[in-house]
Amino acid sequence: ENGLIVYHDVAYNFMPKSTNSTGNYCKSIALDEDNNIWCATWDGVLVTNGITMKFFNTSSGLISKTCNSIAYDSATKQLYVGTDNGLSVVNKQLLLSRVVNVRLYIDCYFDSISIAENSSLNSNQNNLTFYFNTPFFQGVKDIVYQYSLDNSNWIQATNPIISLTNIKGGNHTIKARVKLNGELVNSGITSFSFTIKNKFYKTWWFWLLIALALQYLLYRIINHYNKKAREKKLIIQKQQIELTTLKQQAFSSLMNPHFIFNALNSIQHYINKQDRQMANKYLSDFAMLVRKSFDAAQKPFVPLEDEIETIRLYLQLEQMRFANKFEYSITLKEEVEEEDWMLPSMVLQPFLENAIIHGIAPLTEKGKLAITIAATNNTLFITITDNGIGIEKSHQLKIDTKHKSKGMYLIKERLQLLSRYSTNPIQLSIEPNNTTAENTGTCITLIVPQAVIDEFKKHDMGLLKK
Repeated sequence: ENGLIVYHDVAYNFMPKSTNSTGNYCKSIALDEDNNIWCATWDGVLVTNGITMKFFNTSSGLISKTCNSIAYDSATKQLYVGTDNGLSVVNKQLLLSRVVNVRLYIDCYFDSISIAENSSLNSNQNNLTFYFNTPFFQGVKDIVYQYSLDNSNWIQATNPIISLTNIKGGNHTIKARVKLNGELVNSGITSFSFTIKNKFYKTWWFWLLIALALQYLLYRIINHYNKKAREKKLIIQKQQIELTTLKQQAFSSLMNPHFIFNALNSIQHYINKQDRQMANKYLSDFAMLVRKSFDAAQKPFVPLEDEIETIRLYLQLEQMRFANKFEYSITLKEEVEEEDWMLPSMVLQPFLENAIIHGIAPLTEKGKLAITIAATNNTLFITITDNGIGIEKSHQLKIDTKHKSKGMYLIKERLQLLSRYSTNPIQLSIEPNNTTAENTGTCITLIVPQAVIDEFKKHDMGLLKK
């Protein structure tokens, strides 16, 4: 009635009831094939191997804690326990593994709201409370919980309520296990998985947006500076064009002093001959040419039909002034609509003047001057040919007379500046017309893409409004 005495070969081992789990009054004992001693007591069944002991009662499956007798059948490995409530038949292995096979359960809450496993939580739901639940057994005095978040080191806790705060975003798994009376249960480790969404500033799409925003900002800054640079370049080009245009306007407004002097002499000649009809016609054409030249000098571009009319007047006057020393022709191809095309103002007259004065005038025979205008692929082609003395001889005469042609120089400079507004520049070529003849003549080809004028208009240099 005071406990169990175990006899060894060399000594007695007294296990008083104070060392037994509940203070047992021993009524009956039985031996199994593993040399375990099973003892029936008034507080349950005690089993010992002589060194350690375990205790079982109603929480372990017995029908009553008051046990009066016990027997063991090694064939069936069954324990027969006589109690004050009848006979309990229990499998020994099931009884031995009863405590250590207890399962641990995990419940999760956020602000008293239950969270299901594998839930996806918002970034602000990162403070969670976990409850570890295990069935309660009489005789279990020592319960220790162990948990690990994301395979970190095991942390021990005697309180089944665990609070985790400021959990980082991502996928997480908390694992837990329990020790009962110092022994880990062998039912495995219980796990609970969940996901916390990253804060918006920690997500890949946020940084992608930041990168795109920075790229866009950088693009705007670069584009702003490029735009300023282009505007500055355009201003410089505008100033250059204006300066060149003004130079040409000033030069053209003076016209050729020899031409004006000779024109007035021609008018005087017709008056002196009392040829009023020719004098009036010459004076009328001269006045119209001066007026058209003055109007054209105020504009960067003029319609093709106006330019043709101006050069026709000029050629008629020069033809009269040189007493029909040359003949001329103006050929307009069928595909050219005069009202659809524009030319840089006063661009043809310097070429014609150069051809007449420096090419045809020195000839002993009659000169010929031909102007052909054609168009294709939004490009205007103007060809001026003469049978004059040619580029080389003319150049030699200029050297001998120390003459410098500013008109031609200004025209070329102006065409180069205008060409900067398009990927298709204005092209000018001056070549011999007939290399086999004594007087090679000159062929001038002017190619004016419509894109140059369109781009010039688009940038609104202000010159078109003058």
